[in-house]
Amino acid sequence: MCQNFELARQRFATRTPRAVVVGLDQASRAELEFLTWLRRQRRMPVLVSVPPEAERIVRQSSGTGTDIAVRTAAFDRQHCAHIAAWLRERLRDALLNSGGPPAPRQDDESAVSIRRSSSVQRVEATARTQSGCSPVICIGISTGGPDSLEFVFGRLPADVPPIVIVQHMPRAYTAPLAERLNRISAVQVAEAQDGQELHRGQAWIAPGDRHVRLVRHGARVITELDDSPPVDRHRPSVNVLFESAALAVGSAAIALIMTGMGDDGVRGMLALRHAGAVTLAQDADSSAVFGMPQRAILAGAAEYVVSLADIPQRLLDAARARALPLTAAEEPTR
Repeated sequence: MCQNFELARQRFATRTPRAVVVGLDQASRAELEFLTWLRRQRRMPVLVSVPPEAERIVRQSSGTGTDIAVRTAAFDRQHCAHIAAWLRERLRDALLNSGGPPAPRQDDESAVSIRRSSSVQRVEATARTQSGCSPVICIGISTGGPDSLEFVFGRLPADVPPIVIVQHMPRAYTAPLAERLNRISAVQVAEAQDGQELHRGQAWIAPGDRHVRLVRHGARVITELDDSPPVDRHRPSVNVLFESAALAVGSAAIALIMTGMGDDGVRGMLALRHAGAVTLAQDADSSAVFGMPQRAILAGAAEYVVSLADIPQRLLDAARARALPLTAAEEPTR
């Protein structure tokens, strides 16, 4: 094993891979030292495949940008299929960002094309500034997401407005991610269900192979799941969630794009900003991969740029600014 790690170090000296899969037999000192060395290299997606008994210590030792897949058998067929799906998505996104993210320019072509997108114009034309709607937080995130979400959710109070999340990852991983966040957070976190009404203190993560949309029914906002084709190569798609939020809750939405490759969510965030929503993007220094956030900034979709450390408080501040006055029935008793 140590010889394999030394070979990996030698290859890193001459080339930088698009993504890395590391299979660990146990959480030995040599393996943990290699993970520490690996996360110091140029930022890239890393998937660590571990047996159940090594999960806890590997999570403590791995850094932001590291995804962890727990295997029940040593690289059985199903586990290998999950790894292949993860690699395909990360490599596809890496190719879209080959050479690193583009330098900021006022005439950035991707930003201009997104601004002129006909679908954005259609959503903006339909989106209404909603009255009588409580705040809803929508988050789009990809590479580096699990650890970043854990940081945020560990600092949110139990009465936070409802949260809906699109995290790019294969189907088998979204339910365990929800369970992991539920364990460390005061917020109730679960995988999204079809027809689920949103309530304060709850968060819903889109299943790894289904789109999630928000739909308004009077004062109620519910989730809708569907199996329609991928949008911008993704299912679930951040654009699908954000565009539906622009239509359903408009200015009551609080949208956040966090670490990840590609540009998913930019078009939907533009629609949300024009509908009067609060729009935020994670900054470069705290992002494992500054792809999705940077595209949102360049396109003018993100009104605010915030560090990971500040995200929990900024979400709460935005929610308070969007909160509706309490009715008599909701006034706290003395």
